[in-house]
Amino acid sequence: LRCKKHEDKRIKDIGEQLGAWCEGGIYGHRFTDTLPPINFDSRFIVLELEELKGTPHLQTVVLMSIIQAAQHAMFIKKDGRRRLFILDEAWEYIRPDNSSGAGNQSNQFFSSFLEAAWRRFRKTNCAGICITQSFEDYFTSSVGRALTANSPWKIIMKQEKESIEAMKANK
Repeated sequence: LRCKKHEDKRIKDIGEQLGAWCEGGIYGHRFTDTLPPINFDSRFIVLELEELKGTPHLQTVVLMSIIQAAQHAMFIKKDGRRRLFILDEAWEYIRPDNSSGAGNQSNQFFSSFLEAAWRRFRKTNCAGICITQSFEDYFTSSVGRALTANSPWKIIMKQEKESIEAMKANK
């Protein structure tokens, strides 16, 4: 990294901070030109992030990159295409506002994106589908409630009695 060899200490400091993400750094192998980039112009894109759960720093950076690309494709790019954003296992990103643990920083960042996106989808020829096992997940946080409030269609499969009671209570 050329920054580390620069005479200006501020630039050296930036080089130190970015070192983990560059060639030779702990995450450098993930950010090379040897792997094909994600083509966000494809008709169907699936991003599986399970492998990142053990590395919260990497998960945060990857989620930020995905969010930036998704925002561009869905809200900025004006090509007339309808777009559908599907989030499976959404419980992880609509956790209670005070939750903590590994990856919480990326979850909070992603939660903010989800709430803003759900409020904008219909205005931008887009739609969102949020999938989780329990309808209760939507009522444990402000982002979950916002997704519910900004979803004109709700498809609810069989739920436990407790989930139904919680749904009624949060009407």
